[in-house]
Formats: sequence, structure tokens, C-alpha cells
Amino acid sequence: MFQTIAVAQPANGTNLETIAAVLDAGGVERLDVAAAYATETGVTPLIETLRDGLGARWTATPKRWILAFDYTRTDPAAADKLAGLPQSQVKIVDAAAVIARKGVARRPFHPKTFLFGGAARQRLFTGSGNLSRSGLMRGHEVGVLLDHRGAVTHTSGH
Repeated sequence: MFQTIAVAQPANGTNLETIAAVLDAGGVERLDVAAAYATETGVTPLIETLRDGLGARWTATPKRWILAFDYTRTDPAAADKLAGLPQSQVKIVDAAAVIARKGVARRPFHPKTFLFGGAARQRLFTGSGNLSRSGLMRGHEVGVLLDHRGAVTHTSGH
């Protein structure tokens, strides 16, 4: 069963509140996030929300982050903070080339997507908000939460 929930920040809540609600509903066994950029003022409340929402599962839950340094928008301290979390990996897309080109990307990386995985429930939250204070709590952003309950079956595509 799929459920779709639209988010229009700040009109009907914030992206961070949506993330908190996903965590409160339970069943999150892993977290995968792709975001165009992250700031320390964004990741700090995000980490607090994740820690509170995952509770006793916080330390054991795998967390993977894909970020970009495109146009020097990501704060290196934010990437370091995410990398220092338990069971956390951070990948910077095309980092060497972006640094060599003084922040200019060969091909811009622009997603803003959270995948909350679990055995019986998977949720995808995607929209316009980055991992910044504005993107998560203050700015005018839109998003959609797709909630799937039940086991996911994978097909080989043949």
C-alpha cells in the first residue's frame, strides 16, 4: 500500500517536522540522503531530530550521505559533522574536479532526497529543500513523502 503526503513549507509544517514524523512512525532501519548542499545550521537540528527519532536504534542505524561542493555551498564542517556520526558514510560527488575548478561543477549535483528503509516499510521524502536551516525549517519549500508499507520485492528486469 502506498500513501502520498504533500509538504508545503511553511504552510503545512516543515521538512524537518516531516522527517520527525517518519521517524516517530517507526520501522526505519537505514537512512540514505542525497542533497545538493548542507550547512552546519541545517545539519545540527537534523542530527538532533534523527537522534531523538531513532532513539535506541541511533547508533546501529546505517546512515549514508551524498553531498556536493558545487558552487562552494556545502559547509565542510557540515560534511565532517555527518561523517562523524555512528554508522555514517559521506560521499562528495566529483569532489576533486569541483575543487580543481574552484567550486564550479562539471555537471551540477542537485537532488534533495531522503530514503528511510526498513523491512516492512519504506519511505521516500523528496522536494526542494537542502540540508540547510532554510531548506529544513524556514524557507518556502515543497516536498512529497511516499510511504510504502509491505515488503519490497526486487525483480531482475528480465
